[in-house]
Amino acid sequence: MVLIVELMNALGGSIVHTALSPIRTDTGATSAAVQWIPAAYALTFAFPIPKRRELS
Repeated sequence: MVLIVELMNALGGSIVHTALSPIRTDTGATSAAVQWIPAAYALTFAFPIPKRRELS
């Protein structure tokens, strides 16, 4: 089960990184602003980790 979750996480990260170029072009964002996108995406998965440990 953990392997499937990690695979889906890696797949989602790959999709985000692939979409960065069109996002930057469409929005006219700077490269510094675009760097926040994968950081925010990863943070949404990292935030619940401490709560999972408390619940288990």
